[in-house]
Amino acid sequence: PTFSSDWSLGEPDLVIQPTRDFKLEAEGEDVYRNFVIRNESKETRWVEAMDVKPGNKKVVHHVIVWLDGMNKAPKLEAAQNDGQEGYVSSGGGAGFLPSGSLGGWAPGLRARRVAPETAFKLAPGANMVVQVHYHKSGKPESDRTRVGLYFAKEKPQREMRLAWIANFMLDLPADKVTPTRAVQNFPTAATVYSVMPHMHLLGRKMKAWVEFPDGSTKPLVQVDDWDFNWQFNYTLKEPIKAPAGSKLIVEGEFDNSAANPRNPSNPPRRVRWGEETTDEMFLLVTSYTLATP
Repeated sequence: PTFSSDWSLGEPDLVIQPTRDFKLEAEGEDVYRNFVIRNESKETRWVEAMDVKPGNKKVVHHVIVWLDGMNKAPKLEAAQNDGQEGYVSSGGGAGFLPSGSLGGWAPGLRARRVAPETAFKLAPGANMVVQVHYHKSGKPESDRTRVGLYFAKEKPQREMRLAWIANFMLDLPADKVTPTRAVQNFPTAATVYSVMPHMHLLGRKMKAWVEFPDGSTKPLVQVDDWDFNWQFNYTLKEPIKAPAGSKLIVEGEFDNSAANPRNPSNPPRRVRWGEETTDEMFLLVTSYTLATP
């Protein structure tokens, strides 16, 4: 078959992007640039899929689309005033408390539609903030990343949401293999649809499962040979219904030794949680819906 579009899901209903290229310096620390896309729609729209086209894959580390329901982002952009679109935020945060997220992109991640009868809510007037994490290449670069949105034709039965299960206290001594763990409790009943593991270069293994109130378990994902350049959002064959009182448990392993060929530090150094590529993360992004009344 032939395709007229370079978008894997066909032409999006809406493409959002900065109005001009972002210029990135050759060297220095990673940059988190937040591009503010104003939402002029007076209607609630429901997003059933999102695709991301990095403009320059040499420098784009990952992309997250935050929702700004309190109209905070335009003020942050105005305060930046450095001659380029968007604004810089520290530590990978949005610079404000997001009202939600439409998801994101990392190397290897492919666009997929959400489960039938579900979608992410894009409220009227809620700005979209496209955060692009740039890792400098050693020479001046430019980028204009595009995000394609696909809208549901009608209101879904359930609103899709995202949760981040993480160990923010991550501390990896040099020359050690370190296990780690994170747990998320379910205060109310929910249905889990997909999981996306995320670590950086020292990550080696990750597995996750749901533990039900009766002590029984159901596996979600298991990665035994982590590769940062092949991150994937795993859609479950069958969504898992988790009653209130269930737990989502994530365990993993990091290799901060010289024997790890992906270790960016030679000799190895102590590494903690952080947004730089040479820092580390232990994170599972989960899509879910709350139980309908």
